[in-house]
Amino acid sequence: MHPYKRDRVRAFIAHRSLWTLSACFILSYPAAALIASAPSTLLRLHDGHQSALGHLWALSRDTLSFLFSHDATALVSDTYPVIVMFVLHGFAMLAPGFFFGVVVFKYFVPRKKLIIWSKRLDLFEQGSGHVLSPMFYIASRLDIASLNFTVVLRVYESRYESGENGRYPLKSTRIHASWSEMFLPYPFVPSTFGIPIVLFDPASPPQTLKPETVYLALDDNQTLSRLLYEDVDVDIAQGDWAELHILAQGPVPELDSNLCEATTYDLTTALRTTPGPRPQTPYNRDKRAFDVSREEWRKFRN
Repeated sequence: MHPYKRDRVRAFIAHRSLWTLSACFILSYPAAALIASAPSTLLRLHDGHQSALGHLWALSRDTLSFLFSHDATALVSDTYPVIVMFVLHGFAMLAPGFFFGVVVFKYFVPRKKLIIWSKRLDLFEQGSGHVLSPMFYIASRLDIASLNFTVVLRVYESRYESGENGRYPLKSTRIHASWSEMFLPYPFVPSTFGIPIVLFDPASPPQTLKPETVYLALDDNQTLSRLLYEDVDVDIAQGDWAELHILAQGPVPELDSNLCEATTYDLTTALRTTPGPRPQTPYNRDKRAFDVSREEWRKFRN
C-alpha cells in the first residue's frame, strides 16, 4: 500500500545523538524482559493469583539478569517456552553487536553538525545594494577539500491553494550567492558569504524585476512583509511564508566520503537588520593558522 516508507532504522539512527541511542540500547533490555514476562503474568491474573505483580517483578528481574550475563541458571527451569528462550538468547547475543555497529556508524560516517551556523541572517549594505549574510564555521578536525554552497529559496503562496491557475502553492528555486565555493577551508574559523538582495518600499513595489534577483520589503518592525523573485510574490500578511535553505557539500579525503549538511532560515523571523560586531580572524603567518581569540568567539552569535 502506497506510500512506501523505507529506511526507518537508518533514519532513526542518523537523526539522533549517540547519547540518545545509548539510552535506547540500555532501556531495550528491561523492555525485552517486561515483554517476555508479560504473558506469564497475564495468565496468573486470569487464574486469579493475587501475586501477579510480584511475579512480574521477580520474573523480569531474573530475565534481565539472564540477558546481561548470558547465564541460563539465572532463570528457573521451564520458565519460558523453547521459542521464547531462543528469542531471548538471540537478543542477548545480537543487541551488543548491533549497538557496536551503531557506534561505528556514528563515529566513522560524517554526521550532522560538522558545520555550525548562526541562527540569524544579518542584513548588510554592500555597494548600491544589500546582502543577507549567514555566519558559520567548520567544527571538525577532519580535512575538507572544498565546500560548495547551494542556496535554495522555498516559498508558499496561499493564493494558489485552490489550484485554479494550474500552479502548486509550494515552490523551491535555487538563487544566486556572491560566493558559493571555498577551497581548503580552515576549521574553527568564523566565516561568511553574501546572498545579494534588493530592498524596496512596500508602498511602491518595483514594476520590473531583474532576473535572478531577490526583492525584499520590510515593515515598521523591520521584519519581512513581502518577497518578490521572478514569478514569486510572497505576501506575509496573506499567510504566505518564505524560507532560505543552505546546503553545504564537500569531499572528506580522510574518510573517502562526502560531507553534506543543510540549514534553514525562516525569513520572517531570522532577519536581523542591526547586525552586531563580526569576529575578527587574523592569520598568523608563523603558525600558518588563524588566531581567533575568546573575545572574538563571543561575537559569534548562535
